[in-house]
Amino acid sequence: MVSPRNRKVSLILGYLASGNTVEEIIAEFPDLIKEQIIACLDYARDLSEFEVAV
Repeated sequence: MVSPRNRKVSLILGYLASGNTVEEIIAEFPDLIKEQIIACLDYARDLSEFEVAV
């Protein structure tokens, strides 16, 4: 979660994937700060590096 309103990381990543800038996301969700949005990207990067044996 990235804010007191329990906004999901996937929501923020969706905004970024749709082409929204960090500034546009902050304008839409003024309770977020740049560092929280960057943390969402860091989290996604970490998940993408996780290997699962099948």
